[in-house]
Amino acid sequence: MTGCSVFRQGSIMIRLGIMFAAFLCYGPISAWAAGPVQDGHSRHHVALFLGAGVETKRDGENESAFAIGGVYAYRFHEKWSIGAAIEGLGSSTIRDGVIALPISIHPSAGWRLFAGPGYEFTEHGDKPLLRVGAGYDFHLGGHWSISPEIVGDFVSGGAQTWLTGVAIGYGF
Repeated sequence: MTGCSVFRQGSIMIRLGIMFAAFLCYGPISAWAAGPVQDGHSRHHVALFLGAGVETKRDGENESAFAIGGVYAYRFHEKWSIGAAIEGLGSSTIRDGVIALPISIHPSAGWRLFAGPGYEFTEHGDKPLLRVGAGYDFHLGGHWSISPEIVGDFVSGGAQTWLTGVAIGYGF
C-alpha cells in the first residue's frame, strides 16, 4: 500500500464522517424527540458494524476483505426507521468507503429489512448504489443489542458487494 492510497483512504473516511455528522446534526427537529416509540423501542440507535465483505472487481474476480462501519437509525414509528451508514473495506478492495441512507421496516419482533440509496467512493470515481439488507436484533440487558446482518450493495455499472457481520448497538 502506498502512502497516497493511505492518504486517499483517510480523506475518504473523513469525508464520510463529515457527511454522517451532517446527517445527524441537520436532520429534522422531530428526530431529536426523546422517549420510546409506542412499542417500547428506543427512538435512536447507534451501532458499530464488524464483518467481512466480498467485492466483485471490474475483471469479474472476487476480493474478500474485513469491513467496519457505523450506523445510526431513528425509529419514527413502531414499524419504520430511517438511518445513515458509513463503512470501509480492507485495502485490497476497490472500494474506499460507502455512505448509505436506508429506510427500514420492522415487520415483527427483532426483524429488520432495509433498502436505500448511497454512494461508493473509489479511486476511480464515486458511484451511486442501492443498498438492501436484513438483520435480526437480539436485545441484551439495558439498551444494548447485537444484530447479525447481511447487506448487498448494487453499484451503478453492475458491480456488487456483499457484506455479512454483526452490529453491536445501543438504543437511547
